[in-house]
Order: sequence, then structure tokens, then C-alpha cells
Amino acid sequence: MSLKEKIETNYNNSLKSKDKAQISTYRLILSSIKDLDIANRSGPNKKETSDEDIKKLLKKMIKQRDESIDIYKKNNRQDLLVIGDNLNTDIKGANNMHYDSLFIKNGIHQDEFNNLTSDNFDEVFDKYQVKINYYQNHLSW
Repeated sequence: MSLKEKIETNYNNSLKSKDKAQISTYRLILSSIKDLDIANRSGPNKKETSDEDIKKLLKKMIKQRDESIDIYKKNNRQDLLVIGDNLNTDIKGANNMHYDSLFIKNGIHQDEFNNLTSDNFDEVFDKYQVKINYYQNHLSW
């Protein structure tokens, strides 16, 4: 089984398990692989995308994200705010990176938080082991 097939299998498994963080990650990876496939098929040196090509792509993607994190840390960026509607991924990720977070109740994951009120904030946030800096019922621009 090729590396691309393994990634596609993992993506399908994440869809079945409804793991939103993995779904998002695999979509990003598969989209980048598709771009690489297109680039490899066009131009004078047409070729199929190999496992080695995909490994290089994944290393590049990891390096880009690591560099971004380093830049933010080096520049002591205190003005960053993570806006999210998922406590397990968006807000927990912000907490792990020590960024302020804004939780939006009416986002795509709103069904999970229908019963969230100012009376039970602490209980729900403790359950998910997250700290919310800001809260908003609706996101509007």
C-alpha cells in the first residue's frame, strides 16, 4: 500500500470516528498531495508522485508550521487570538500554545453546546480542561 493510500485510509477512518481534528489535518495533507500530483504531471518532466515525494512534502509542511510557531514565540506576539467553536481542538490548542482564545457558541459545533449558559460555563470548561479568555454567542463581522 502506498503512502498516499495509507493517508486516504486514515482519513476515511477519521471520518468514521468523527475526529474533527484528524479530518481537518488529513484534508490539508490530501489537498497538498493533490497539488503535488498536478505539479508533477505538468511541465516537461512529467512523473507520478512517489512515496518519497510525499515524505518530502510532509517534512516541508511540518517545517513551515514549526517555523511559524518559532517566529510567534521569538517576537513575543501577545496580540494573537485563537477564535474557535470547538473546545477539544481550537480552544485546547490555544491553551497549549498559551494564546488567548475566543469561544464562539454558534459555530459549526454548536450542537455540542446547546445547553451552555453563563451558569454552567465553569463546569463545561472544566470538563474539557480548557480556559476561555473570551466568550461570544454569535460571531459577527
